[in-house]
Amino acid sequence: MKNKRIFKDFQASKMSLNIYTSPLLAFVFVFIGEFVAYTLYGISLLALIGLARNFGEAGQNLASYLQTLHQSLTDKTSDFRLILGLLAFGFILNTVFRWTRKVEKRPIRTLGFYRENFLSNLLKGFSLGLALFLLTLLGLVLLGQYRLESINLNPYSLAFVVFTIPFWILQGTAEEVVARAWLLPQLASRTNLKLAIFISSLFFTLLHMGNSGLTPLSSSKSLFIRSCHGSLPSQN
Repeated sequence: MKNKRIFKDFQASKMSLNIYTSPLLAFVFVFIGEFVAYTLYGISLLALIGLARNFGEAGQNLASYLQTLHQSLTDKTSDFRLILGLLAFGFILNTVFRWTRKVEKRPIRTLGFYRENFLSNLLKGFSLGLALFLLTLLGLVLLGQYRLESINLNPYSLAFVVFTIPFWILQGTAEEVVARAWLLPQLASRTNLKLAIFISSLFFTLLHMGNSGLTPLSSSKSLFIRSCHGSLPSQN
C-alpha cells in the first residue's frame, strides 16, 4: 500500500514530523481554521451591524436582523450556525494547504488532488457515502433504534437540504485531507503502515468526540470503520 501515489508524492516534502508531533499539528490545523473562521464571522457581523445603524429606520431593521444572526452563532440548533460551521472547514482546508506549500514546499496536488478522473471519483465517493448513510439509517430503523413517525417535507426544509450539500462535501473533504491525505503519509514515513492507519483513525474519531449522542460503543465503531477505510486500496 505504501506504493500508492499519495505516499510516493509525500517524499517531496521538506519536513517530516514524528508520530507524536504530526497528530498534534493536525489538531492545530483544525483549531487555527475554526478560530480564524469564527473570529472573522463575529467581526464581520459586528462591523455590518455598526454600519447598518447609520442608515435610518431601514438600517436599524437590518441591524436588528444581523444582531439576531450574530446571537445565533452560539445556538447549536440554528441553521445559520450550521452553515457557518460547515463553511469553517474551508478555513481548515486552507490552513493545511498553506502549510503544505509554504513549509513542506510541495504542491497541493500531492494531498490527493489529482486531475485524472476527478469528477467521476467525486461522484462515486458521494454516491457511496450517501448509500452507506442510507443503509445505516435503514439498519437502525430495522433494529428498532429509530422510528419514522412522519415525514414533513416543506419547501424550506427541502431547499435547505439541497443548499447544504456542497457544504457537507466541503466538511468531508477537509476531514479527509487532514486525517488521511496529510496525517497518514506523515505517520507512514516514520512507522509501519498499520500503526499509521490506527493513529490517523484515532485522530479522526477524537475529532468527533464533541458530537451529541456519542457513546463509547459508537466511538469504537467509528474507530474500527475508519481503520478499515484507511486500509482500502485506491488509485491515490
